[in-house]
Amino acid sequence: MKNIIKLIVLILLTWLNLKYYPILLVFPFPFFAWVLGLILLSIWTYLFLYVGISLIFKIFNIKKSINKTYLALIFPLFFSLYIGVSFIPLEYQPSFSKFEELCLTKPKDIILDEDLRKKYIGKSPKIEQYYKPINWRIESVESIWSDYESKKIFLKHYSYIWREISPFHKTANGKIYCSDINKLKRDSR
Repeated sequence: MKNIIKLIVLILLTWLNLKYYPILLVFPFPFFAWVLGLILLSIWTYLFLYVGISLIFKIFNIKKSINKTYLALIFPLFFSLYIGVSFIPLEYQPSFSKFEELCLTKPKDIILDEDLRKKYIGKSPKIEQYYKPINWRIESVESIWSDYESKKIFLKHYSYIWREISPFHKTANGKIYCSDINKLKRDSR
């Protein structure tokens, strides 16, 4: 009975946290929502792991006890590692080095029709963008510029995007474009 009451309180707290999250971010102070969310996620992760491992032990008839301390530490460790990634300088991240190398060697413009390109100088042509993942953080972007009337393609531009995975982004949207590299290097000094 005591466990059922605890579970009901946990479900109620989780629901209230999800429903009133914007209010918690403003009042009483913004950090409260993050801390409460982290605590609730830690509890749910612990419960999920405990139930999952208990079922595996029952299915395979394993007669061992589960060390609850190890289960309770898993989520906070992963979360602190996730936050810790934010503080690693970009130069030391291997995927960023590959992104930087791609940006220096590969981006290019292919002009297919010089007359149409001159027509759209200072104007906005129809632009279609196609994204192709290279790895889990780098994407290749192909931008195709075409004329509105004739639908004729007059320029293809190839570039790259590097996605940040850390919670504290160095750019507003968590994407770093080839054109942002020099600015980021200047700002980090």
